[in-house]
Amino acid sequence: MKALFVLALLIMAAAVFAQQGPRTSRKDFFLNHLDLSVPELAPIKGLVEANDIAGAEHVFAEYVRKHADRERLIGGWLNKKYTDKEIADLKKKAQPALNYTVSSQGVSYTFEDHRIDWESNHTYNNYMEWTWGINRHSEWRDLAMYYAASGDEQAAEVYADQFESWIRQAVVPENALSYQTCCWRTIETGLRMQRWTENLYAFLPSPSITDSLITDFGVSVYEHGWRLVNFHHTHNWLLMEMHGVIKLCLLWPFITDTAEWMKFATDTLMGEYKVQNFPDGYQYEMTVGYHGVCISNYLAAANTLKNLGGTVPEGYYDGLEPMYEMYCKLARPDRVCPALNDGGPANAASTSKAALELFPDNPLFRWYAGEKGAKEPDFLSYVFPYAGAVVFGTSWQPDALWAYMDCGPYGWGGHQHDDKLNVLLYAHGKVMLTEGGTYSYDASDMRDYVLATRSHNTVLIDSKGQNVRPINDFKPEDINKKADVAWQLRPDRDWAESQYVQGYGDDWDMTTHRRRLILMKDVPGTEPFLIVCDRFIAPDDRQRTYEQMWHLEDCEYSQDASSCRADFGGGVTLTMLFSDKDGETVNMIGRHEPYFQGWLPGSYAKQNHKEINTPTRKGSFSGNRRVVTVLYPSKGECPIESVTASGDTRSRNLVLNMKDGRRIETGELDGQSGEDVCGVDD
Repeated sequence: MKALFVLALLIMAAAVFAQQGPRTSRKDFFLNHLDLSVPELAPIKGLVEANDIAGAEHVFAEYVRKHADRERLIGGWLNKKYTDKEIADLKKKAQPALNYTVSSQGVSYTFEDHRIDWESNHTYNNYMEWTWGINRHSEWRDLAMYYAASGDEQAAEVYADQFESWIRQAVVPENALSYQTCCWRTIETGLRMQRWTENLYAFLPSPSITDSLITDFGVSVYEHGWRLVNFHHTHNWLLMEMHGVIKLCLLWPFITDTAEWMKFATDTLMGEYKVQNFPDGYQYEMTVGYHGVCISNYLAAANTLKNLGGTVPEGYYDGLEPMYEMYCKLARPDRVCPALNDGGPANAASTSKAALELFPDNPLFRWYAGEKGAKEPDFLSYVFPYAGAVVFGTSWQPDALWAYMDCGPYGWGGHQHDDKLNVLLYAHGKVMLTEGGTYSYDASDMRDYVLATRSHNTVLIDSKGQNVRPINDFKPEDINKKADVAWQLRPDRDWAESQYVQGYGDDWDMTTHRRRLILMKDVPGTEPFLIVCDRFIAPDDRQRTYEQMWHLEDCEYSQDASSCRADFGGGVTLTMLFSDKDGETVNMIGRHEPYFQGWLPGSYAKQNHKEINTPTRKGSFSGNRRVVTVLYPSKGECPIESVTASGDTRSRNLVLNMKDGRRIETGELDGQSGEDVCGVDD
């Protein structure tokens, strides 16, 4: 399927390549998309009717040159007094562009004949993000800044040549969807409108910036706006796209469509708070990284409005407060929010400092930002009732235990992983249980691995993972639907439980996996620790296998028949105890066969992937089975020798066999009231 998609793009690219852009004719642009009521632009009508297109171009270009507020947009570049070293450094940064070298995804390619093919792909596996990436034109910013500092005409000549080559080759599609085409995917379209005009303004004094080029630029700005309004995407892309629309509207207000486009863009941004964010503040792509992308684009669009003479809508910032609070409720004791799904980590201290600019009285932000006199949050554990993220904590000190379990919906937007019930663990200043994280969006085995259940701390059934991606049917109304999670937060223990019921493998084996995570806080003679209770409930009595994966950060690893131990250095250890005495543990470190397992991915360009210990507990069951796992983080020795628990899914009891000879009988339901949580019959 991925190969067919790439092939389709290449066929479309070939068809477009035969065309010469821009698609919009000069006559159409001048007569139908310019505000000719502007006195200085009024002569254009007569010139076009007289077929004097060059004359019309000159009038338009002179108007742009005269009214370009270069001081407002790039005054920092223009007014800076550059030293010789600074100019040399800027030239060094611009040198790849001067050499017709483009870079994307850490991979560079030089077009020796100085003819850039904007639809080409120079990666070893036709990674389409490379082609899309070069169409963001980041190198042009390097040329522009170097020219602003030096006045070196070569930079302007190269910019003009590359810009015109793009205009000619990259013809705006008439009806392609937002994610189609090599050059006009709408995320790039929006990003170009956030950045392009600064580049043009830097080069305006140059003779290389001809009347024809400025007209091409104006035509392309119109085409960008038209595509973004009519073929925009969803999720974080949409926010970038609407920011691009806002900026082009403010900088090119004499394009007649801009008043309508501006209203569309600001209304869309305001509406997307409720479209994309659960009521608990979690963005529906379920990633820390793209959550931040959304915040930054809301802020950037507002700054553009303020800086370029627009108006920020009333109540515009209100939706950002719960989005910022998400970081505070998710963060580990080191203030880091983990890299969930397709997204990197975030630092809650940094995000809170930014949030204080807008919400100076919020106590969470004040504490996370380190303000003097700020009070600790009034919670140690927190459950997001709509997003389903479960966070357990024992204190706000650096050595506290922190645990996470994913009990939420799959979400929307394409950046999710098949990882429901995934567990992460941090304690004594160490990341203990990690996961595969994210990797470049290509068609590689590593990409398949990070998306898959097997790169997370949950289970496989018959060596098959969860398979929601092909059948995900997240609906707009689901944003206000509470997650399938029950929990209780108590002085003696916290617990949360959810289940995965959407099928394993391509044939969607409908075995249910139900997981309860318990934080034990007051067992005599122990530090706080976790108990994981897994139940496998099959639709029939056929024998099946289960595999529980546990991905460990850098550690010295050892195991025996019913336990394993990870030593993270400095006396910090994690002991894992298994109740299924008939099971076996296999350390799936750095495996390629039968599938990728036991890796942390490196970069696409360097392929510097890291092997990690991944003890995998394997067993079998017919019908139903219960398995209990103890996760004991410690700065010292684990006082628990073993755990005993019935495999009957109806049982709620377990025994902790202590090294000092004690038998501590406890249960999943101790201290609780009411019925069990998920409402699924055992």
